[in-house]
Amino acid sequence: MRVAILNRQREAFPGGDLVQIDATMEALSKLGVECEYAPEGWTLDWLRTFDLAHMFHVNFGWSVYNWLRTVKVRVPYVVTPIFYPDLTLGADAITISMMLGRAQAVMPFSGAEYRELVSAVGEECLPRVVCMVPNGTDPMFRGPLDSEGRSGVLCVAARPGDKNSE
Repeated sequence: MRVAILNRQREAFPGGDLVQIDATMEALSKLGVECEYAPEGWTLDWLRTFDLAHMFHVNFGWSVYNWLRTVKVRVPYVVTPIFYPDLTLGADAITISMMLGRAQAVMPFSGAEYRELVSAVGEECLPRVVCMVPNGTDPMFRGPLDSEGRSGVLCVAARPGDKNSE
C-alpha cells in the first residue's frame, strides 16, 4: 500500500504536526506501508499513484487545496484534523464539514478536539469512522495527563514565542 501524506511546506512555521507526521510515517513504514510526504504543489498525476491520502489539518487554505485536489483525483483519504476552533483561517464550517464527511476516517488527537469539531461542524458531518489517536510520538512524552483536557500539552515551535509556546 502507498500512502501520500498531505500537509504544508516543512519550512512554514514548523511545529508538532511535523513531529507527528514523521512518527506516523515511521510507524507505517514498520508495517510495510510506503509513505511519501507532499507539501503544497504536488501534481494530480503524482497523487494518482497512491492508494490512500492522509491529510493533516483542516483549517487552512492549503488544507482546502489538498482536499479539493484529492477529491478531484478520487483517491480515498483519511484526516488528522489538528483542528483549531477558529473558522477564519482559510476554511469555513461548510468546507470543513464536507472535507470530514467524505473522509474514510477522521482521527482527532483527543476527546476535546473531537468535541470542538462537533461544536463547529456538527456530528452529522463526521464520517462513520472516528478513531481517537492520541498525539504522542515517544513514550518519554507520555504521562498521567488527562487527554480529554487541554492542559499540559507539548508544544513544538521553530522560534521562541511561536504558537504560544511560552
